[in-house]
Amino acid sequence: MRIPLREWVASKWFCYAGIAIFILMHIYNISAPPNGYHQWRESDTAAVIANYYQEDPNILHPRVNQRGAGTGINGMEFPIYQYSSALLYFVFGPNHAFPRILTLLAACFALFLLYRVVSEISGPFVGALALWALAFSPLFFFYSYKIMPDIWMLCFLLGAVFLFIRYMKNGKIVILGASALCLVISATIKPLGLPIYLPFLYLLYERRKELKPNYLLIPVYIALTIALVFLWFKYARWVSQVNRGGSFYLGGRLGDFAQYLFAPQFYKKLILQWPFEIWIGWVLVIPFIIGIYKSIKNKSGKFYFLWILGAFLIFAVTAEKSSTHDYYTLVILPPLAALTGIGLGRLLDKEGWLQKFAIALLIMSIPMAFIRVHERIKKVPEFGAIRAMSESTIAPTSLVMVEDDTPAIYLYQLNRKGWSLRSGVKHEEVKNLIKQGAEYLILKRSIEEYSDSLAFMFEGSPVLMGPLYCYKAMVPK
Repeated sequence: MRIPLREWVASKWFCYAGIAIFILMHIYNISAPPNGYHQWRESDTAAVIANYYQEDPNILHPRVNQRGAGTGINGMEFPIYQYSSALLYFVFGPNHAFPRILTLLAACFALFLLYRVVSEISGPFVGALALWALAFSPLFFFYSYKIMPDIWMLCFLLGAVFLFIRYMKNGKIVILGASALCLVISATIKPLGLPIYLPFLYLLYERRKELKPNYLLIPVYIALTIALVFLWFKYARWVSQVNRGGSFYLGGRLGDFAQYLFAPQFYKKLILQWPFEIWIGWVLVIPFIIGIYKSIKNKSGKFYFLWILGAFLIFAVTAEKSSTHDYYTLVILPPLAALTGIGLGRLLDKEGWLQKFAIALLIMSIPMAFIRVHERIKKVPEFGAIRAMSESTIAPTSLVMVEDDTPAIYLYQLNRKGWSLRSGVKHEEVKNLIKQGAEYLILKRSIEEYSDSLAFMFEGSPVLMGPLYCYKAMVPK
């Protein structure tokens, strides 16, 4: 007996197929070290994981490598992802595969949660297609491979949405509490999902006659989640101040958002470029437009439109970051995928060439997602030799200065602590850091190619660490 296309797509097998293909496309090089686009951010995250394993397993004491002469304890996002990865290090030994696998598992669970959420709002047929659209969104596809906590942020946000919808059905306080917990974890990783209150309030209003939740608990839900998120970042700032940290962005420039909000780059990327290029992917733009049109015409997409509006509100407040760091925009992908699912569903329901066209788009979205992001992941550094030489030459307790354009990459590769010299190698700065306890200077070129006065602060010939030159500082008199 032939199963109708709509019924098959709405079945669990279509969802399983999408997730299976998604997993298979992420297994290659799963144990790769930090690499490619945002290698510095991966290195930051991987260093925190390694320092839990090497130094201190206290979850409230995340430590970074760019610590100067301090302890490295640093206020940051709630490090649940980093700590979970470190636990795997304790059990199996350090391997970059573990944080990448945790990212991939969270991505798969996020896909499942999106399917459940969209199924509740628009039916399982659209839910399954939304799952596919999110899986092969270039931005989601890329960050599902990275050693970064942002996919966990999105996964917990979708968990909060799913549990909130469940609460609207059964009115159980424990379900609402679980939703609040998921939202707090998501927002303490990055508070980008807090505008989800907008579509929540709309759903409560729309279904007020058929549902019987305790509406008095909703203000408590909102106040409690905001308060707990605020307290975490208040604590994170305090930790940074006490330990002289500050290498993680904790919203210190939010007051300057207006100057970025009116910059052309903000609108170029978040309205003209990213929605089609990396949020949806050019292959699925036509179904996305159809989905918008059908949702407006049938007045069925208000939940998704309010989610999108909330995302853009938070993008405006974080304009400097959201227009330069694309992982800040992951929160907008679920409603965009849902609208794309609506458009794909309309095409698949048509007999003839439109249905075949939709099937072709679904198939094409798979390789096109990879093609769009392959440049971001193709440069995988081999730093095993560098790290081995570092560990045989420099004691773990010795502080180093390393010439680096980023705050974290070389310090992580060397597995050493100290300072990244991001503004060039300057005599007075190097001299001052030696007085603070720096024992080694690591350069990209021989010291003779820098200021002549630098050589007089260091002993003898350098130790070569792959492409790097390592010099031991003289003891200051």
